[in-house]
Amino acid sequence: MTSVDKAGNNISFFCKQYYLQNLENELSTTQTYERANESEEDIIRKHVQFCNKFNIPVEDLSLPFMHVLPKFHKPQLDFRYIAAGTRCSTKKLSQILSGILKLCDKTLKYDDDFKFKFKNTTGYWVTKSKESTIYNLNYLNNASSAKSVDSFDFKKLYTNIPHDKVIDKISDLIKRCYMIKKVDYIKIDDKIDDVLTGQELRKLSGHTPARRYWKCFPF
Repeated sequence: MTSVDKAGNNISFFCKQYYLQNLENELSTTQTYERANESEEDIIRKHVQFCNKFNIPVEDLSLPFMHVLPKFHKPQLDFRYIAAGTRCSTKKLSQILSGILKLCDKTLKYDDDFKFKFKNTTGYWVTKSKESTIYNLNYLNNASSAKSVDSFDFKKLYTNIPHDKVIDKISDLIKRCYMIKKVDYIKIDDKIDDVLTGQELRKLSGHTPARRYWKCFPF
């Protein structure tokens, strides 16, 4: 049994052999994944050593796992492949990185909003909710300024992007964030709900924060 894509409350029954063959085919035909020559224990040991270097706790000594969700809403049966890391050795590290990238995302949006404030366009093309999309569509309808509206569905977009290019572009964006904020580092607390730039941290009152903060330098 497995959940259904886009319908989490629904359950589907899978042939176990077909499920495993499908998953094996995905792993063997994409360049995203490579066969590891190390044992699971050796990989986890490397994760622990890396996290210990930055005083990041490791809460679970296991690796992420992959599973498949059927897409019954498609005209032809298709599948979504998910690498689940809800319980793994890099979970805390991923949470910290997520907090940092959210701060970078927020910084880039504010910077682009300021630069394009008096222009009839935007430099930021990411939406976090349907409300902003509906607002923009209503604006185009009221202004009658759009000749056409197109939508696209990318299949396996993120797993087909070369990793070296992803790292290079994200590195450039993070460096840009540090230049915008004019700070040397950011800090994120141990509860992953408070991300501060070095500048904001210095603005705190004279006492030392009770929470533990990790100092994160740019690439």
